[in-house]
Amino acid sequence: MAAYREEGLNDRARRIGESLGAALRNLATRHPIVGDVRGQGLFWAIELVRDRQTKEMLVPWNSPSQGVMPEITRNLIRGREQS
Repeated sequence: MAAYREEGLNDRARRIGESLGAALRNLATRHPIVGDVRGQGLFWAIELVRDRQTKEMLVPWNSPSQGVMPEITRNLIRGREQS
């Protein structure tokens, strides 16, 4: 814990997290499959839905990876490799 204080890691995570949260909330306004964005510091979640009004999940819980999820995963990995 001393290293966290000495390096200011908690404050840094909070500052970066504020920017990250704002960017993710902005993303949500532009993409109808984003049902909710929530988080704190550098730990965030993006809820993907079929319908924002009903909050129906994009892919049912515990279902095998099918449909659009493999494509989303590929795009996320590609985006990470390009940065």
